[in-house]
Parts: sequence; C-alpha cells; structure tokens
Amino acid sequence: MLLAALIHKDLELYQTEINCLKSLTQKNSFGISNNKEKKSCLFRIEDYACLACVVFPAVYRNSPVHLLLFYFQNFLKQGESLSTRCDEFQSLLTRGCTEDMIEDPHGEYKVLQNKTPQSFKLKFKRAEDYPIDLYYLMDLSFSMADDLENVKNLGTSLMSEMSKITSDFRIGFGSFVEKTVMPYISTTPAKLRNPCTGDQNCTSPFSYKNVLKLTEDGKLFNTLVGQQHISGNLDSPEGGFDAIMQVAVCGEQIGWRNVTRLLVFSTDAGFHFAGDGKLGGIVLPNDGKCHLENNVYTMSHYYDYPSIAHLVQKLSDNNIQTIFAVTEEFQPVYQELKNLIPKSAVGTLSANSSNVINLIIDAYNSLSSEVILENSKLPEGVTIAYKSHCKNGVVSEGESGRKCSNISIGDEVSSRTPLCCCVLVHHTEDLMELHRQFLFLMLNHKAPKDIP
Repeated sequence: MLLAALIHKDLELYQTEINCLKSLTQKNSFGISNNKEKKSCLFRIEDYACLACVVFPAVYRNSPVHLLLFYFQNFLKQGESLSTRCDEFQSLLTRGCTEDMIEDPHGEYKVLQNKTPQSFKLKFKRAEDYPIDLYYLMDLSFSMADDLENVKNLGTSLMSEMSKITSDFRIGFGSFVEKTVMPYISTTPAKLRNPCTGDQNCTSPFSYKNVLKLTEDGKLFNTLVGQQHISGNLDSPEGGFDAIMQVAVCGEQIGWRNVTRLLVFSTDAGFHFAGDGKLGGIVLPNDGKCHLENNVYTMSHYYDYPSIAHLVQKLSDNNIQTIFAVTEEFQPVYQELKNLIPKSAVGTLSANSSNVINLIIDAYNSLSSEVILENSKLPEGVTIAYKSHCKNGVVSEGESGRKCSNISIGDEVSSRTPLCCCVLVHHTEDLMELHRQFLFLMLNHKAPKDIP
C-alpha cells in the first residue's frame, strides 16, 4: 500500500506527511504543543523517510522530509555539531540560513487582573532611654601620643554625659596601628621591640587589639586605657580597616548586644584599603571573618585589607553605626567615606582629642535623629513607593520619601506606602528546542530523553 502510494505520489499520503510536519509547531488553546502527538509524528516521519529512501529514492528526494533533512545537513559544515544551528538571528542569516527556516520565538504576557495600588501607613517615634553600646577604636601610631593622654579619662566622663541620653550604656576600647610586615613597619629586631626613635618608649607594632570588651564599668575603661602605649609604623596611611572589620564580625569577643551599636573610629591619618596589601606581598582578599586570638588580630600578614564595599556589607549586616572622629586635615577624605557608608557620621577631632566627648554626643544625636525606611529585595512585579510626613509639615515623595531628619525625642513622623503588585503570566513556545529534538531524532535516531 505504502509502496503504491509512493510510486503514484498518492496525494492523501503526501498531505498526511505535510500535516504531520505542520503539527510539530501547532499549539493547543493554551499555547502549548501536545508532546505525545509530537513524538508520535516524529517517529512516523522517520519511518516514512527510511522506507521511501529505500523503496523509491526519486520520490523521496522530492519529499518535504528529504528536503528538510538535506537543507540542515548542508547548512552544517563538516565536523560541526547540531547545536551550532542555534545562534542569533542575524548570525544565522549571515551563515546562509534563509529567514523562513529560522525560528525566533518571543515571550509574551497577559495581565490577568489589574487592581489599584494598596497602601498602608507607618508611624515612627524616636525611642526614649534606648540602650547603647559604644566601642572606641583608636589609632595608636606615634602621632596620636597626646590624644591618648586625653582618652585615658574618657570612660567615666563619657559615662556621665551619656547618662543624660540613656540609663543603659556600655563602653569598650580597641586600638590599631598597621600590618606587621614590610614596608608598613620596620622589621629589624630593634625596631620590632621599639619602633620609636630617641628615648621614646613605644610598644611593639601590632595590627589590632581588643583591649576592653563592652562594659558598664567606666573606671575599668580608664584603668586599661591608661596602661596603653603608643607604637609606630613607617608609612602615613594606617591599617584601620583591618580593625574595623574585626570589630564588626567578632561580636562575641567585642560583646555587642542587640541594641544601638556605635563604633567611634579615631585617627589623624588616612587608611589602607583592598589592594594595598600587595606592597607587602599579601594577595589573598580579606575573608571577612573573625581572627582574634587572645584579643589580638593574628591574620594581618595573611589577608589583604578589606575593601570599602566589604566594610559596608559587614557593618550593615551587624547593624553598626560608625562615627569617624578625625582631625581637620583628613576631613575631606572621611566625608567621602561617610557618603559610601550608610548610617555613619564624621566629626572634627581637635589636635589632642580634647573635644571627643562633645563630638560623640553630637554625632550620636545626628544619627539617632534620622529615620530611613528600607525594604528587602522585592519579587518581580512588585514595587513600593514612599511618601513621608516629617517634622514641621515637610512632605517628601520618591527616594526622598524614605527619610525624615531632625527628629527629637517625642516627635512622631509617618509614611504612607503604596504597594503595587503586577502578576504576569508568561509563556514561550520553544521552537528551537523542538527543532533540535526533531533533527536528533531524524539524523541520530535518538529518543528525546537521550538528547544531551
């Protein structure tokens, strides 16, 4: 029957062949092809092609099946895999594939339901008597000698001032100098014992020390800080970023509670950052983990300085607000750094740190008087807008609507937040995949489940 149909070019069988080929790209009412029918059709075409080629080659050479296979076989160069047929539209045209033989599917979407945005109202009031942890991180390079003298009595004095803000206040202390390798410090035996010149009695250089974990005992702070000595290094920028990273990630050793966390960073110099470690042969990126042994950072010679972005991430993850207490000379540098670190402030430190208490109070008031609304990453199709009603009747929208400033204790601000959700239903008929399976079936006689 089939032989007779082939010889006489039976139109009905020929049309069946055409319809079978067309069914490969047909969709049901939901835009999805019937995989069962597709598979059956593919094997019928394969059987028909094989039989036609053997029994009556002349008819087979003029059939759509042969023309299709012949086209694809000639499109590929010798040694090319079938996957090379998948490429960008223009690239396929350049290689000689005709436009009518290229499948270039595009996704589409339908809006199933369109509702007006939903909104909700938030109210914020600055908390009274909220607990505070403050960690004072100080540069102990030689140029900070006179500053150390003034900080030695900081504990009890700051305790007294902060008691006007909160009844639950703790204070801690840490110090830093530099990485303990050349060219940041001198590694000669004599300079490792005493890096200072003349009759100055300085302690051996170190990267970072956690001198005192957070405590309510202001007198203990004064005692331990009073026992500290200045050290020294060779270059001007300091290794403060190594210290900040350890303070941020070593929560247990520092003693951070789940309260307002303040880090006061005091220095009269700039800072090294990621990449500077290469000067000392240190190429491994900072791993952002705690490496304190006996309250001393032990991996400064092994890991590079952290990057600014890395510090921002760790400070944010641990909810730490930074106050940069720096001398007038380095104000521009740290102002730029402040712009990169959310929830940070900069204060001008006097030449001998005599104004450090007022600096800390002012910076704290600046940080605590600002509320910023943030949201986690939103799923696709969901957007949030902010409209804030701040102090003195100030109304802000858009990005500015996230923030209210100059909020005093007792002030209440509100924000109306419209939430818009647009759910899209996507469907794409993957004709490229269909043709890939078709050619593998026809040329390699593989079932779809075997196709790599």
